[in-house]
Amino acid sequence: VHEQTQGWMKMRNLRIGHVISTMGGQYEPIFAFGHYHRTIRATFLRIELKISSTASRWTKKQWRRRPLEMTADHMIFVTPQKAIPAGMLRVGDKVWLENGADGEVFATVKRIGSVVRRGVYAPFTPSGTFLVHGSVMVSNYVALDESDRLLGGLVSYQWICHTFLTPHRLLCRYFFPHWCTEESYNENGISLWLEGPLAVHEWLDQPQRMGLKSILLLLVLPLFGFMACLEMMCMTLEQQSAATW
Repeated sequence: VHEQTQGWMKMRNLRIGHVISTMGGQYEPIFAFGHYHRTIRATFLRIELKISSTASRWTKKQWRRRPLEMTADHMIFVTPQKAIPAGMLRVGDKVWLENGADGEVFATVKRIGSVVRRGVYAPFTPSGTFLVHGSVMVSNYVALDESDRLLGGLVSYQWICHTFLTPHRLLCRYFFPHWCTEESYNENGISLWLEGPLAVHEWLDQPQRMGLKSILLLLVLPLFGFMACLEMMCMTLEQQSAATW
């Protein structure tokens, strides 16, 4: 990934506070990690991509030709609005590239293999995105099953994950940022911020509890909607403050 002041960095060298490239040509700070473990072994998809001949010079300059490696549950954008788990990709699919102001440009999936590596990392940014290989737009998040949507297709995993992280973003960006300079992780590298919610999800994700899961989601979504509005207000005030300087 590309860090604003340090240039190209390997994922294992990223830390909270690094400012990395994200969608829209923006640079955003890493405020947390969902997954961080430097030695655990994991199976990664090895995705070979062919960049479009219509890509801008900026995109071609940023392009990294090595295969993209990511876990099957980590999400990647196939259009600006749709993020799917990498395990859903097929040869011939087109993944979204961030390409400056040159319109829609995609890279075509040429080949998909697998490889075992040490180290797993999932940085969280305010937009819920970041760029790898210079221009390939990926999500901060993973899908919790082999689908890009849940609740019968009603909502996307990208939306639900980003929405449910709103309190964490508010806390770390605006209210108590000093609480978020360091994190703790369990033995598998999962952030302790997420360990409890994931355990609740696994408990609810049983056939006999699907009705209860849907009801609970519908009950808490208005609260998170309010928090999302609060976040937008904080962002607006932040931008206005920056403009005055």
